[in-house]
Amino acid sequence: MLAGVRAWCLAGVIGLAACAAMGPAVMPVSPLLEVPLAARARQGEIASMIAELQIKQDWAGLAALALGGLSVNPADDDLRIVLGFAQIQARNYPQAIAALEPIVARSPEEADAPNLLGEAYRLAGDRRSAVDVLELASFRHPNSVPARFLLGEVYRDDNRLDRARQAYGEAIRLEPEFSLAWMGLARVLARSGPRSAYEEALKRLQALDPALAQSLREEEHGIQGAGQRR
Repeated sequence: MLAGVRAWCLAGVIGLAACAAMGPAVMPVSPLLEVPLAARARQGEIASMIAELQIKQDWAGLAALALGGLSVNPADDDLRIVLGFAQIQARNYPQAIAALEPIVARSPEEADAPNLLGEAYRLAGDRRSAVDVLELASFRHPNSVPARFLLGEVYRDDNRLDRARQAYGEAIRLEPEFSLAWMGLARVLARSGPRSAYEEALKRLQALDPALAQSLREEEHGIQGAGQRR
């Protein structure tokens, strides 16, 4: 049951507020994380605050909460992950990288930190570092859905479409209801074909998340229109 709820939250089938009602063990869920962010807190009160700030998308407040804890215990890697997540959401990528790099360097067993670091590198425009971190994360954690999905994202950004398709496919194999991975796969197939495979991916996305499917159709229509104007 919990695995199914996690899949629905990942896929966007139900919203964050609905996920919150199902308890801290399964929410809030992010496609960047293996472990719900609130589970990083050692105290129930702090966990509730993290969950509330995440639902509100109060990234400045979440960063301030993590920084307050780190001022007392600078070695708390869980709070560093909370800080890195908050800074990514706030688009403060250098600060996210600074928070996450030490964890990745000293804790190879940690799964969320390299995924977050890879995403921060990608969004900061450093694709080479993003690929390096995420490929290593996928090797160390072969069952990590976020690692495979994020690797697909950076490969797609880098126009390495065969590798992107493989990475998204692995994420889908691990989590068949992960709509964002289906969307990424469909984007790749729209550029590299075959068209029948794109239509099948779009059909699957439509069943999981009609809003995402509509967004993808509009995106493709926009790209085709720009091509015709040229």
